[in-house]
Amino acid sequence: MDDLQLIKVLWVEDDPTVTETYLVEAEGFGLELVPRSCWDDAKTLLQDNFEEWTAIILDAKCKHHRDSADNAVRFLGEALKDIKGECEKQNRTIPWYILTGGSETEVSDSINEDRLAWDKDWTDKENKTYYSKNTDRQELFKRIKEHASVSPRLQIKHLYADIYDKLDCLKEVREKIVDILAAMHFPNLYKDFDPKLYFNPLRKGLEYVFRELNSVKILSDDFFPKDQVNLNQCLMFIQGKNAEITGFKSKKGEIASLLITNMMWLILELGNVNSHTTKPVETEINDSEQQILITGMNPKYLIFSLALQLGEIVLWAKEYIDNNSDKDENLNNHIQIKGRVEKDENGIYHVNNFLVSKQKVVDENLLGKIVIIKSSKMNIDNRTKSKYPYYTLQVSDVQSTKKR
Repeated sequence: MDDLQLIKVLWVEDDPTVTETYLVEAEGFGLELVPRSCWDDAKTLLQDNFEEWTAIILDAKCKHHRDSADNAVRFLGEALKDIKGECEKQNRTIPWYILTGGSETEVSDSINEDRLAWDKDWTDKENKTYYSKNTDRQELFKRIKEHASVSPRLQIKHLYADIYDKLDCLKEVREKIVDILAAMHFPNLYKDFDPKLYFNPLRKGLEYVFRELNSVKILSDDFFPKDQVNLNQCLMFIQGKNAEITGFKSKKGEIASLLITNMMWLILELGNVNSHTTKPVETEINDSEQQILITGMNPKYLIFSLALQLGEIVLWAKEYIDNNSDKDENLNNHIQIKGRVEKDENGIYHVNNFLVSKQKVVDENLLGKIVIIKSSKMNIDNRTKSKYPYYTLQVSDVQSTKKR
């Protein structure tokens, strides 16, 4: 059974004599138990990787701190309070269960009624609020899997298993995609889903895809000035067009199909233009920065379609990288934009649609010469920008020839 099929369960257990046996036994039920010997360590794991956990198992007679003595009342009190607080913070419930070798009188008074939301039928059937290690543990493993099978997020991960494991390059955005797809498949459980908050994360996800392409130099470092993703230029290069700002185009022409690049364009167009990733990503995405202005419509179905389109883009990128992993060869696919320096009827010097300063042309005697456009910026001069949308920052002489 592969890792994606195993249901991850955080397990607090300080008895090493049962750990190995239970791990193997639980795997037979499709569970991956991740043990920690005290609540402090388990709490850290819960907070750092909240979305990974489908359930929590607590040994009632466990330790709160590494150096503390077993105390069921104190341990359960603190652990259940922390679990509730973290679930409220994350706006998601993780079912927890008590598995213990102790007696009912030792644990029952410390178990609150939160568990009735998912485990009431066990209490009704067995008149117990916990599971016995000796007689009930296999039943617990079975029930955890049954409860997980109706968990919306887990169902999404299994339903889209062919792409979910390939979304690792999207980092925190991967779970945002799960949010979107869960809202699409389970609308009654996600009535508060606000699609406007997800356009920016999808845009960030596309930026991560561009970084993956950069990792093998399908997109060179020139497209990432100061570690920022130049989104427009990346897309232009992938489309096989001139990336005028960076001064490169693809020798192969288009890298991705028109269908893929149209998907990219739509995600970039609808996302927040001020959204850019830096590496490493150290801050969470701010909800207030995710909103875009969409008037007169409910963008719910639009965001559903964009999430699926981003999945298609990731699948394309992964396959393309697998088939084009030679960095030197990929860098050789970057060819610099060339053109002849000319003067138009208004006396304006240019290379194709790039404006060139008169002083540079005169000082370096560039008129009539073929030059390489090494870098440029957008032309903001209203008098010339419609005809020459770019202004050259750097050019280099390739050869000297007479103007025809």
